[in-house]
Formats: sequence, structure tokens, C-alpha cells
Amino acid sequence: MKTLRKNIFMKLNMAQYQLYSSANESSTVARCPIDCLIPEYGPEAPQPSYNQNSAIPFTIDYSYFINDISSKRQPSQLREITRVLEKLPPNSIKFGVGVPNVLTFPFKKISVEIITGENIKLQGQELSDALQYLPSVGYRPLIKILEEMQDRFHGPQYWNKRSIMMTSGAQEGLSKAVDMCMRCNDSVIMPDPVYTGAVDLFRPYDAEIIPIVQDSCGIVVEEIEKVLSKRKRKMMPIPKVSHYNIYINVHVYYGPLTPDRYIR
Repeated sequence: MKTLRKNIFMKLNMAQYQLYSSANESSTVARCPIDCLIPEYGPEAPQPSYNQNSAIPFTIDYSYFINDISSKRQPSQLREITRVLEKLPPNSIKFGVGVPNVLTFPFKKISVEIITGENIKLQGQELSDALQYLPSVGYRPLIKILEEMQDRFHGPQYWNKRSIMMTSGAQEGLSKAVDMCMRCNDSVIMPDPVYTGAVDLFRPYDAEIIPIVQDSCGIVVEEIEKVLSKRKRKMMPIPKVSHYNIYINVHVYYGPLTPDRYIR
């Protein structure tokens, strides 16, 4: 975990420095009303003050973006029990819900050597955790590291009402988001060209795909504004789902979004 923490913070420090330094050199971006997707639409909203030293509890109603099937989902009662079990003392005997006694595991130590010559060992409590059933949210020490990263780079978060969900990869995360939000015949904004694996996820919904051209700096923000403004004038539904390749899975010819476009 120490190696993981060190490598993650090193990469994020470099990325954040490049993002913030480039953003400071760019021109000022016009403010968009908080309840509007299109510049110059909607009433002006006052800018709330923000205390960088404390988290601000607030609630956002996401029901508009969640489809009918996802709105009916409920947490698994069996999986929720694991939240209680992980709070029990280590010497507790846990009956039920498939939680075996770690003392019965046949492994004493697992060692892996990586190409740099570093040797990573799992033993003791870390090995027991790796072999044991975990809560659905994931491995707690890793979740804690990710929460600290969010607090460090994006300001204090209100973790009593928020959480981090871990997936096995970007495709799984995108698939879960699509299945949660999309309804049949919904429209979706995508860069052109786009990662084909993303298009495959939207096909079962007969989605109206709205392509947005790209250049060497990524997706052209002005084209998004034109599309949204045109749809609003014609009283057409505004897309609820947008898929942008910001830093990963971009086309080999087109680069990731610049900090200025990312902010816009």
C-alpha cells in the first residue's frame, strides 16, 4: 500500500501541476448559470463562497438522470451485512454470509517481484484481507487513500453523503454509468471519432448519437454550444448523457482536452 500511495501521489502531483499552471495562463472563461447547460441561458445565480478548510454538506437530486430500472435498485441485504462485520473485533467468530475463518487459509505469505526488482509481499492482516470477502465498496485502506486524494486535489468532500466506487476498468465503469442513466431513444453527445467500445454500450438503447468534431486539442467546445443551443430553440430534449475522452482512450490522432477546454 505504501508503494501504491507513493506512485499515485507522484503521478497526480505532476498532472495537477500541468493542469493548474496551464489553466492560470489561459484566458478567463465566462461564467455559465448554475442551472443551465448553455451559456447565456437562464437567470444569473450568485456565486457561493467556499471554505477550503472544511467540507460543505449539500444534496443534489440526481433522479432526473437515473432511468426507471436503476431507480428501483436497492442494496443487497447480504452485502450490507459485511459493513457491520468489518467493524467487529478481529478475534470475533463470524457466522453466516460466507465469511470463512482466516486462520483456515492455506497461505502464509505471497511474494511478487516486479520488473524494477522491487519485491512486494502480502502477509499477516493484508493477506487475510486479500483472501477474505470484502464489502461491495472495495478494499477500505485503498478507498481511504482515494478519499484523501479527492480531498487534497478537489477540496474537502462530504464523505457522509458521498462515496467512491471502484471498478475493474474504464469500460466497466462506463457500462455501469450508461445502464444507470440511459433510456431508449435518449440522445448522447460523443466526440467524433470515438472509442468504439463506448458506442457499443449505447446501441441497445437505440440512442441518438450526436457527434462533435475534434481537433488537436480535443473536442471543440463551441460545437457543443451550437448543438445545445439549436436543440433548445427547436424545443428538442437536451442530452442527459455525454461521453468525453478527456485523458484516456483518445484517438491516436487527436489529443486529450487542454486545461482551458476541460474547464469550459
